[in-house]
Amino acid sequence: MGWSSTVMMLFMVAGSLVVGTLRDATGDFMLGFTVVGIGAATGLLWVMLASRPRLSQVVAAARKLSPLSAELIAVSRPNRSGGD
Repeated sequence: MGWSSTVMMLFMVAGSLVVGTLRDATGDFMLGFTVVGIGAATGLLWVMLASRPRLSQVVAAARKLSPLSAELIAVSRPNRSGGD
């Protein structure tokens, strides 16, 4: 979520600037919204292609912060497979 939030904030700012600039240049909003829509569709593809994080990496990262966090993640993880 951290990286996607950063990208979303950048595109929210850039999107309004792109649409406004293209509106001023063409006199119509259609091209601006088309460009922004294509960008949103590209973002959707990235989200669909993303894989689920590996739990062992999450637990290892949490152990570096605090042993209690690692224990809470290990006990309450919702994506536990049958062999874990």
